[in-house]
Amino acid sequence: MTAWLTFLRAPNLLIVALTQYFLRHAVLRPALQRARPPVPFDLTELQFALLVLATVCVAAGGYVVNDLYDQAIDRINKPDRVFVGRRITHRQAWMLYGMLTLAGFALAAFVGWEADYLEWLFLYPLSVGALWWYSYRLKRTVLWGNVVVSLFTAGVVLLVWLAEQRAFEALAALHPSVARLTALTMIFYAAFAFAGNLLREIIKDLEDVAGDVQHGARTLPIVHGARLAKGAALVLLALLMVLAFGFLMAVAEEMGALTLAWGVLLIFVPLLALLPLLLRAEEVHDFHRLSIAVKGVMLTGLLYLPIVGMVA
Repeated sequence: MTAWLTFLRAPNLLIVALTQYFLRHAVLRPALQRARPPVPFDLTELQFALLVLATVCVAAGGYVVNDLYDQAIDRINKPDRVFVGRRITHRQAWMLYGMLTLAGFALAAFVGWEADYLEWLFLYPLSVGALWWYSYRLKRTVLWGNVVVSLFTAGVVLLVWLAEQRAFEALAALHPSVARLTALTMIFYAAFAFAGNLLREIIKDLEDVAGDVQHGARTLPIVHGARLAKGAALVLLALLMVLAFGFLMAVAEEMGALTLAWGVLLIFVPLLALLPLLLRAEEVHDFHRLSIAVKGVMLTGLLYLPIVGMVA
């Protein structure tokens, strides 16, 4: 069971689900309830649960197809975590990928039909196609693969906002200041997810150079060197700190001192703590620890959402 959970990246899938639920219930719900009269959600709780499940299915399918195409590289970079070909056959892995992908699309189609949002249904095959192309080709190119998978991560945030577009428009008409704070929060978290994941992708490329070189990958550290890749990571880390500082300053008046202090503690300080780790990283194990630390920072940023919801 543990091997299967690792194979499907269960912690990452849990973070995807928590992100969407936190955005709905800790940001959107309190904002919609402050309007007079309160604005109802477009999606029922069941419809939203199915939407989250659809997102999780697509993400899980992306992990499966990624491992299918990365078997040779993984045998070098992480031999103890190779699953396809050892615990599950190639055919079984492709069948699992197909089932997850079809389940995600079917769930999204059902929710789109029920909620009259069919015009956005193209987003799911687009996401599936992008994740497949990432695993098949883009992952081994300079930055393009990193950007694509980071866009998917940002899309996890924006999908919640998009799914309640009509409710948000009603909120903006009734309570513009609350709508502004809500929009800023959504935009910040989408940007934070994109830049944070892009930072982690570059760090993982630095960690995986040995296997990537042997199999002809053309990632940023291979093509332009580890020094330039670390420089790009530093730029992204600086961008994340600027984003966090700008967001906290932009909403400081609405949030109050205590909520602002929590934002500094849960977002800005953890980002700052990454700086010495990144500057000192030289060996594979350094980049591995740094990759885990970046994921931790993204998690602490997620934990700030309920606090934002208290003043939304």
